[in-house]
Amino acid sequence: MKKIDGKYVVLADVDIETKGYIFRENITLAVEINGRRPTAIDLASTINKISILAEKANRKTFTLKDIGSKSRSKAALSIVSVQTDNLILPRNIYGAHARFTSTVSQLEFGGNDIFDRPFGVLAFVWDDVFDFIDRDFLAVSDFNWDRLVISSEAWNPSSDDWFATKGSHGTGPLQFKGPSGIATFGYRWIIADAFNNRALVHDLDWDTGDLTYQYEISNNFGKIVDVATYFEQIPGGGVVATIAVLDQDNSKVHFYNYDGTFQTSLFSVGSGFAQLQKPTGLTFGKDLYGYDYGVIFVLDNGNKRVVSLNTSYPHEGNWNTTEESGVVFPANAFLCSIDVDNFGKVYVLDGNNGTIYVFSFGLSTLEATYGSLGIADNQLNYPHQLAIAKGYAAPSAGPIIPLQLGEMIISESYGSQSGIRKYVLGSDVLSHSLSYSPKWDSAGYDYVSIVWHQVGVTVTERAIYYGNTLLEEFNTSLNYPSSHLKWNHQLADTALNGYYRIELTVKSIFDNSIQTTIIDSIEVTRSVLPGPRFTFEEKGMVDETGGLPAVCLYPDTSRWWKIFVKAKDNYFNSDLTYYWRATPGVGAIYEDTTQPAWSF
Repeated sequence: MKKIDGKYVVLADVDIETKGYIFRENITLAVEINGRRPTAIDLASTINKISILAEKANRKTFTLKDIGSKSRSKAALSIVSVQTDNLILPRNIYGAHARFTSTVSQLEFGGNDIFDRPFGVLAFVWDDVFDFIDRDFLAVSDFNWDRLVISSEAWNPSSDDWFATKGSHGTGPLQFKGPSGIATFGYRWIIADAFNNRALVHDLDWDTGDLTYQYEISNNFGKIVDVATYFEQIPGGGVVATIAVLDQDNSKVHFYNYDGTFQTSLFSVGSGFAQLQKPTGLTFGKDLYGYDYGVIFVLDNGNKRVVSLNTSYPHEGNWNTTEESGVVFPANAFLCSIDVDNFGKVYVLDGNNGTIYVFSFGLSTLEATYGSLGIADNQLNYPHQLAIAKGYAAPSAGPIIPLQLGEMIISESYGSQSGIRKYVLGSDVLSHSLSYSPKWDSAGYDYVSIVWHQVGVTVTERAIYYGNTLLEEFNTSLNYPSSHLKWNHQLADTALNGYYRIELTVKSIFDNSIQTTIIDSIEVTRSVLPGPRFTFEEKGMVDETGGLPAVCLYPDTSRWWKIFVKAKDNYFNSDLTYYWRATPGVGAIYEDTTQPAWSF
């Protein structure tokens, strides 16, 4: 049972058999509490949901992932619902206006329209901790009016000069033919100039909003529809920045240094490894193991997938796609925008269906979906781009520190509803389970556990009860989004058999009013099992690159190598292989598992 905004719901799995397949999705059933007994309400709505589910199953329009056969005659496929209305929550962007549209701009600015077709979005904060000035910028490219609209709190927000428009139609240094994506590193801004087949690089004056032309990036390109920037710290101080430009017509990504010096180009036309078909957006993010190694993520809209490639080592072992997650985007999907948050979660925008998909940084897991097409609070109206507000604390000496700001800006283009919207990043619990783990050989302890799938960064409160007696409560001030968070309660020697109730509440750190409460119970019969729960077997050292013995005491740090340890959990009858792995040419060791650690 789940409590949302003071109302209780029960989460239920519905299985429907059709055409030899078994489809599953979880639905919510509204209930009210009368004494201790929950009573279902609004059954007509629930029946309607099941009817729609059956219709979709009959048409086979679900996103499907094979989980093995339930019988010899039927394939078993599972749809685990990760839909949430709390991924982002709308906030007013200008005065009392939730959408900054053409109508709003005419109302607020003397009959003048600010946007015609808002497209690219950049939300950015640069905080110099020595001069005590926060420089907050929101920039939007207008694809039809060939200009940028830039606003900043550094200017005077009480008058019309809180924003400025820059650019016009043409081929000059501050002219555009279809400006689209925008990226920045500090005061250096890069704008994709689609139909001039180039990217323009300008430096922004923090105080006036003036843009000063530096250079353009062009070399017989096709349409440049998006740009991205990436920087890495240099030991001892300083950074190295990389600019990526997306050449849609040639299905390539071109990489340049901060000063415009060409580095390399990646990708070609096709649907295989390192190939694209009509790509539409890109960003930098984390690799499969959660490290920042210059990994580029690209929306491969022609192939209806998202791909990532480690630009430092662009071989097939560092190639990941959403196909591995089992996700099949709708046939009419238009994958038009992508961004990565500070935790490496990948946000993908489907403009035709008004939907945001959130993937793990390795693209192997779909963690959440949000939205549908429309103008309600939890809907998007033909969106073009999303931008998670980025911020950096930039002292004059020392490392540049990323800031988590908690806001998202989305541009929409649909007639009089064209404009931009501001959201705060929310939180939700999408699934959970309770379990009991017994003692082994009368040693150690037994415990009750809750595992949950969470989106958003939260303050988390946990409590366990036996009847009305509180046994333990535990609060965490910062819980990161994860598909398998876990909390164990160790049972006392005197603990009784019976029902134990766990209450879990998550609250967004950006707005504590956005919260979800889970209430669930489990019947426990305490027991002791014979033998050890865990058995271990050391596997040794393996050189993945080949050419050396399988076990080597002195590995060559220029090659891939691993140290394996294999463990078996006799209670869950599951295996886990844990290894330490060295990076070629670096020798640095990092950790990984071949199975999720939580199952261990």
